[in-house]
Amino acid sequence: MAAAGTASIIYRFAPDTPDAQDHPRRPAQRMSTRPPYPKDPPTELVGELLAGSTPTLLASNLVALLVYTVIAPYVPGTAALLWFVAFTAINLARLIWARLELVRYRRHPARSANLYALGAFLGGSAWAAILGLYTPEIPSQSALLVLFILVCLPPAALPSNALHAPSFLAFALPLFVGLQYWAWYLLTELNLEFSLLGLTYSILVTISGLRYGRSLRENILRNEENRGLLREIRAMNEQLRQYAYKDPLTELANRRHFDEHAENLLSQIRDTDQALALFLIDIDDFKAVNDSLGHDAGDQLLQHVAERIVSVSRHAELVAIERFQAARLGGDEFVVLYQAPANELDADAIAHRLLEAVTQPLELEGRTFRPKVSIGVACGSARTPDIRSLMRAADRAMYRAKAAGGNRITCLEPAESAAGD
Repeated sequence: MAAAGTASIIYRFAPDTPDAQDHPRRPAQRMSTRPPYPKDPPTELVGELLAGSTPTLLASNLVALLVYTVIAPYVPGTAALLWFVAFTAINLARLIWARLELVRYRRHPARSANLYALGAFLGGSAWAAILGLYTPEIPSQSALLVLFILVCLPPAALPSNALHAPSFLAFALPLFVGLQYWAWYLLTELNLEFSLLGLTYSILVTISGLRYGRSLRENILRNEENRGLLREIRAMNEQLRQYAYKDPLTELANRRHFDEHAENLLSQIRDTDQALALFLIDIDDFKAVNDSLGHDAGDQLLQHVAERIVSVSRHAELVAIERFQAARLGGDEFVVLYQAPANELDADAIAHRLLEAVTQPLELEGRTFRPKVSIGVACGSARTPDIRSLMRAADRAMYRAKAAGGNRITCLEPAESAAGD
């Protein structure tokens, strides 16, 4: 009987494998270990891009305030103030948009990335516009400070913009153009030399920024893949744990789980007024069902019996039972363990409810079938030495019920079982 049940389980859970002749093996394709930057940025990168923009935008506004305080005394009119207000408005709009877009970017990640690049271009253009405020009255130290800030901005923006190459280039390009404007129109001599120096700097920063961005993107995507693998491993471990403690056919606990749970339950009722009732249920003539109706019908019978045992147990729990555990021991044997106060645990009534529920007619392979079972009952208390003694008493009681013709209930105390042995 156990062998038949095992074979059925293996058949049920075996993976489907295509025929080798119908589906010849295809040649393995070599996968690149360094994938090119995709046309549409991955969603994870867009999320990192938006989340990292906040500290960068706040820091840039503080730097803009510093620039304003340095040049404002030497710029006529309100031009410097208007520049700072316009710069702050652009940054504030970008900051608010980024926070709002963090909620919805997953629906259209490419659009979010492109809009971020547009904001980066506006920010870079606002920085480059500071050169238009230059006047000869600005001290050389102040002019050098502004120039130093403009030169440092493209590398400083890499941590927030490098994830998306278009955003990095959109921010840096106006600054590179501004450096050329400074070299040709704001210097009085060495224009060509400073222009070539600015061009070389722009090329080196662009190449380094793109390489850094690619490395950063690969690391983030690799970390995301690793997190996905960890989630899969945890899910597989949980599935293996379920297989280790659960019967896959009936989804009841298996023998290993039952033994551990029952011993814990017995240890918990020591020095209390709690009692245990153990019911060992065996399906009569189960082999005949497998032989006459097939193993699928046998599996269906086991599942129906398991469902009815759980149904009765839950009903009993609502009335008086504090805890119960149902398990399939293997083959056609089931066990149910109840815990309740000793004066409320009516093992005989529970056994009759189990017998009545399990033996109700059911349909198997188009035929009406009425199961027959034998139930052995053993009751324990805080003085019961261990679960094995309770199991032996229930097993002896179950075989007495089976010998009496099946569809019967027999109750024994562990002491009676030992005496009979």
